[in-house]
Amino acid sequence: MRSLCGVVVLGLFVGASYVASAQAPLTVADYPAKMKAAVQANVAMQKALKAGNAADAVEPAKAAAAAFADIENFWKAQKKDDAVKLSAQARQGFADAAAAAGKGDVMAAQMAAGSAAQTCKQCHSVYREGDAQTGYKIKGI
Repeated sequence: MRSLCGVVVLGLFVGASYVASAQAPLTVADYPAKMKAAVQANVAMQKALKAGNAADAVEPAKAAAAAFADIENFWKAQKKDDAVKLSAQARQGFADAAAAAGKGDVMAAQMAAGSAAQTCKQCHSVYREGDAQTGYKIKGI
């Protein structure tokens, strides 16, 4: 009986965490905050990698990849196939950086992160307008 109660309680926790992790789709209003989170994660990852500390780069790289999963879904909803492809490439680049950093390979993590950053620049050239002074906006939506 005790084991059964433990299994039921564990199941409730797992189920609750699954429901909590299911989020509403990213909206145009929410998009800037998600991009800011991706940038902050990238900055933290880059700082750790430049210091040669692969272990500290893993979580920020995973956070950037997770942010880009949401960003990818945003662009799917907007029916912008080119942005979906670029978001997927950025997500994969940050995931690759996390995997390499997890293995302690700083150089491979830096290369994967650099590739992801170049992908970000490609998308920004098409879908971002404004500047740091005036603020950025999504172009074409």
